[in-house]
Amino acid sequence: MDKIFTGVVQGTALILKIEENNDHLIHIVQFPEELLTGLAIGDSVSYNGCCLTVAAIDNSHVGFYLFTDTLLKTALGRLAAGDKVNIERVAV
Repeated sequence: MDKIFTGVVQGTALILKIEENNDHLIHIVQFPEELLTGLAIGDSVSYNGCCLTVAAIDNSHVGFYLFTDTLLKTALGRLAAGDKVNIERVAV
């Protein structure tokens, strides 16, 4: 069976830090504990409605890369540390 998003927000994540890195930003968020089980680098997560790939995991801190195209075509570039984002993991 394919993995899909249902469109139902499962939780929120607090943006802890945003790092600038040449051609992209890195959002480090406090991921909801109940959504961490089985989360792995490379997984897709709906992040305020945009599909992003998990780039790093350190306990409950999860990192996402936001590249130029994503920043130009979405409002994600307007987010700041302290903001919350809606999170959804894929359904199996």
